[in-house]
Amino acid sequence: MKTSEVATLTGKTDEPSFKALMLVYELLYLKLEQLLGQEPFTGIRMSQPAGVQPIYHERLETHPYVTVEHLSYRFPGHGAAAQEPDAVIKRYHDARTAELLSCVPDQHVARFSHPDTAMGAALKGRWQMNRFLLKWCDYLLDQGHGQQTFVLLESPACGE
Repeated sequence: MKTSEVATLTGKTDEPSFKALMLVYELLYLKLEQLLGQEPFTGIRMSQPAGVQPIYHERLETHPYVTVEHLSYRFPGHGAAAQEPDAVIKRYHDARTAELLSCVPDQHVARFSHPDTAMGAALKGRWQMNRFLLKWCDYLLDQGHGQQTFVLLESPACGE
């Protein structure tokens, strides 16, 4: 299902609802399955179909029902490579849902959960972030990225 079809299923895209957000979480899980798979690995993987920008994937945490992952491009810059969009994603395997936790370093969803933040603003913030990830996943899949195109680049040394 393409991201544009979400609007048909969820109604107006400029007025997100909790139901619509949950649907986006479910669709994200399916897209991430296509893109990243679930095969266990340790280290950093790269996918680079011919003629497109490579993407990098790292599993930050792995638990029986939850996986936290990092997905980004790396652009050369001054010193270390800039990672954009620097997405940190949490997949809930038992519920078959996924959510974007952050798009840039230290900008986590908790920011939308502050006691002074109106509930509508929190919902809208999560809606916007996760719609972005859904669209980016569509784009990456259209470019030819997928679980079969990843190769392991780095693996931690024994004992780490």
